[in-house]
Amino acid sequence: MKKQQYIVSIIIFIVYMLAVIQATDIIVGLLKEREQTKQNERLREVVSLAKSKLEAELFRDVYLGR
Repeated sequence: MKKQQYIVSIIIFIVYMLAVIQATDIIVGLLKEREQTKQNERLREVVSLAKSKLEAELFRDVYLGR
């Protein structure tokens, strides 16, 4: 009887550890995805600002430079 309890305890522990590892993996994946989305948004903002400045410079050179 004692041996069966020991085996059941080990099985429960293993299942618990697998669940914890799986949950941790899911959380880390979500955090990575969120950080990647933030980086993409920041990059779009920088590119948009650079494009806007370039367009303004071109407008100034073309229409005011003549």
